[in-house]
Amino acid sequence: MGFKKANAALALLTFLTGIVHIGSVVFMYVMGWYYATFLHVTAGIFMTLTMLHAILGIIAITALGDGMKRDPYKKQNMNTIIQRTSGILMFPLMFLHANTFELLTKNIISNNMIVFGLLLAVQIIFFADVLTHISLSVSRALITLGFITSCERKDKVDRVVYILCGCMFVAAAFAVTRFDIKLIDMIRNV
Repeated sequence: MGFKKANAALALLTFLTGIVHIGSVVFMYVMGWYYATFLHVTAGIFMTLTMLHAILGIIAITALGDGMKRDPYKKQNMNTIIQRTSGILMFPLMFLHANTFELLTKNIISNNMIVFGLLLAVQIIFFADVLTHISLSVSRALITLGFITSCERKDKVDRVVYILCGCMFVAAAFAVTRFDIKLIDMIRNV
């Protein structure tokens, strides 16, 4: 298996673990049941795979020259720019996301609701960023692996993935907002 194919396969595995983690967050937050160990394990796997995928992606872009030429189609260029920007932006957001609970708690206790609101917004932006990156990357990984061989099939896969990621974003934004607002009451009533 070539370098690009290995990274594409790793990307799909990374996307799957990201979807499992986000889905778990949504499920637990909506159901009011929080199992921290499971979320930490899925998050750790996702973070590790994301870092490996990023390292391989950087090697592919720099050392192998993959993606250094401009695509003659503006939409493809824009998708590549958004895909790479969302990938880069994921790292600072991911590390902030990993510490969000403690930061939220600290700001609720100190009654700093402006920072609380900003942290809530950052969480929602993080989910939007991850799901944007996934939605722009799935068909490209499948093309690299040889599973998609026509524009029609790529368009169908893209539509399905866009819809799934859009639904996951709405669910994640709802669940996180609802949980964070409940967190205010839980901390203040202790």
